Amino acid sequence: MKRITKWIQERKAYSNPMFGAMLIVSATIFPVFQASARIAEPVQPMALNADQVVDALNAVDAGITVEQAFMEQPLPYREWVKSQTTIYEALFQAPYTLADSDYFLFSPISLDDERTTVQGHNVHGEIFDLELTVMVGIENIHEDIPDDIADFLTSVNADDYAFTGTISTPSASFHVSGSIFQADLPDGTRNSFLLIGTTVDSSVIDFLNDPARDAPSFLTEGPEPQNCEQAFAIADSEYSSAYEIALENYRSCLEIAERSLRNKLIVCGVAVGVALYTGLGSLVAAAGGGTCVLGALADYDSALLACFVTYRAAIAAARITRTAAKNAAVIVFGSENCPGGPH
Repeated sequence: MKRITKWIQERKAYSNPMFGAMLIVSATIFPVFQASARIAEPVQPMALNADQVVDALNAVDAGITVEQAFMEQPLPYREWVKSQTTIYEALFQAPYTLADSDYFLFSPISLDDERTTVQGHNVHGEIFDLELTVMVGIENIHEDIPDDIADFLTSVNADDYAFTGTISTPSASFHVSGSIFQADLPDGTRNSFLLIGTTVDSSVIDFLNDPARDAPSFLTEGPEPQNCEQAFAIADSEYSSAYEIALENYRSCLEIAERSLRNKLIVCGVAVGVALYTGLGSLVAAAGGGTCVLGALADYDSALLACFVTYRAAIAAARITRTAAKNAAVIVFGSENCPGGPH
């Protein structure tokens, strides 16, 4: 955005306070918001009011301990179970329990499946669609893990993806982000185990589907705009460049969160590592519903939220800058020379 920002600054005499306020928000408010999202520690308060007690009771029914559900905790166990329950019960119109709520894909996937829709099923054979808006492959999944787990992952040809997209059935639809773990099974088939991490705000999906994702960003150098059409083209191109950077940062954030989750779950025990990739039983049940697994999953939820907040703020800031540039162009060249106006 350097070129168009410089162009705006050189014409600041034409600006009004609204433009200045918009740019101040872009330069200061959003970075602070991003930083606060990254450092905030999720804390679960003790269940005291009626809503909290109901959520805690439901969480215990789903399979977590009374202490995890009711007491103050460093991670939001209660909210994590509530979110998982809401998604599962709306999708399948059936009660949710930790030990009976795994998701699987019918066929193995790869990065080529990004921006396509695949199908899967729960343990009862009920079908769902999964639209994969963004996918990230986790490279070198054997790094920084115990040798026995690394040997196991190699032996079953394991791979690991993070995704953001939309899961749906005829009953409901949710924007979600999560993980897909794949491995070869003894019978020669390949298992694709789906783990929903958290729900995603619809604005994130809208931003990920922005046409700028496919637009070229080629106007990075050259003379200053001589007319409104050129100014608009530069603003759009530099927005496209900013979008590309934000999307790559988002992918990196997802990969970091995914790698952290995988490593934490493997630390929880060999049984968890086996369940994670081969689907030989519930992921949580493999650890006896232990605090280790639940803590890793709740922490993953929080890490994904930080990715969403940072990405959304970056795109919003880029859009503000683009709008300010186009408004400045209208003032400089005249609205009669800027057909259509800013958009």
